[in-house]
Amino acid sequence: MEFDRAESYITSFTVSLKVKPETPKLRFHPNLIEGENLRSHACTGEVGHPPGKLEIEIKRPGDTEFSTYHPAGQERIYSEVVGNCSSIQTLDFSIDLSSDSWNNVTARCIALNAVALNSTEIPPSSKEYTISSLAADFCSNKTSTYFEHHPMGCPFYVWCITGKPYGMECSTKSLCINTKTGSCS
Repeated sequence: MEFDRAESYITSFTVSLKVKPETPKLRFHPNLIEGENLRSHACTGEVGHPPGKLEIEIKRPGDTEFSTYHPAGQERIYSEVVGNCSSIQTLDFSIDLSSDSWNNVTARCIALNAVALNSTEIPPSSKEYTISSLAADFCSNKTSTYFEHHPMGCPFYVWCITGKPYGMECSTKSLCINTKTGSCS
């Protein structure tokens, strides 16, 4: 190409950078008491660029596939920290145990991004958790305070206070409650 000194040429272009989402982390509060809807649970993860979104999926006993969990009337709060070609999102959600049973329900969080992932790629998902809610009458002794194993296993446990169950968690994931001493070991 030859240029005449009196002429100038301007070329412009746009670069679109796509970043794939990463594996999200799902956190459940252990205080899942039937008949209540008190606790907040969270999923956090890199949703890629341009930003995608996080979703909660569940599989009930007898189901063969996961389905999106988003019951009508339940508030979901998304927060996002956007950086240079990254977007870390947190989804805070609750589980309505006043009208829904969560015994042996498998749950996971997925990072969806239709722009950064091609149609054959499986969206990254968190570790799958099998959730078991606590019956409101889980604590049989109504007059004392004691500890029980949580149906979801370690590191979760139940602190029974005069008949009311409180789901708790050991500070270290590898520990379990010693029901005789009330300490995690």
